[in-house]
Amino acid sequence: MWRHFDVGLYRFLVKYIYKPGYSVLNQYCNLPKIAYKLTASLATFLFIFVWHGTVWHILVWSVLNYSGITL
Repeated sequence: MWRHFDVGLYRFLVKYIYKPGYSVLNQYCNLPKIAYKLTASLATFLFIFVWHGTVWHILVWSVLNYSGITL
């Protein structure tokens, strides 16, 4: 869904938030790959939360979307 909603935003998030986070975790931590993916996804949704404003309804939206993607 997210790939098709806003292609520019999706590419930005993947290029500047998700992939660098994944790379750093992969380089310095000894965890299973799924942990890298989940943590990089969490960092991406935390960025979205801060970008849109740290208010409760954006937090709920971010948590629900993160949960939906990870399940």
